[in-house]
Amino acid sequence: MSKIPPTGTGLPSVSKRSRSGQSLLRRLLLTGIQVLDTIQTSFPRALTPHLKELLSSALSYLSLLFPTFTHYYLKSGASVPRSSEDETIELTHLVCPMLDFVASVARSGKAKDWFQGDNLSGLIGAVFGWVQMSNDDETEWGDNANAFVAQESDDTLSYSVRMAGFDLLSVGDPSFLI
Repeated sequence: MSKIPPTGTGLPSVSKRSRSGQSLLRRLLLTGIQVLDTIQTSFPRALTPHLKELLSSALSYLSLLFPTFTHYYLKSGASVPRSSEDETIELTHLVCPMLDFVASVARSGKAKDWFQGDNLSGLIGAVFGWVQMSNDDETEWGDNANAFVAQESDDTLSYSVRMAGFDLLSVGDPSFLI
């Protein structure tokens, strides 16, 4: 798989006159990641020869998309952009399946040698970046920690990047954090 060059949204460039093309590309990428996760779960042998490359691509995307996530979600620097269909572009909908896929591969025990050295440290760093608290979360925590914890408890049933990230981290051997 070739690396995809970054643009303002962290996705490949599409002509400016075709925002619907960008929206379509995001949906295709999301669908592709969800399909990979399903194939990994249902037919793991089919992906085994390609896992290291897919994991490297996932790590690259996590790194590539993170500055955009930081700007729009963590720092609330601006409103999250909208697609041509006037829907909010949710990077979290793309990242959760990506983290799920990586966790699925890690649980399967396949590509164990990929989860070492620079790959492992890059993955852990990326996950910790994606699960951090937003400025709004920090403010709410500072104002009323009990309300923040209650809100987090209410949100437990809704899947989030934070949950997917912590799930991925729980797969690994805890000794790598020492």
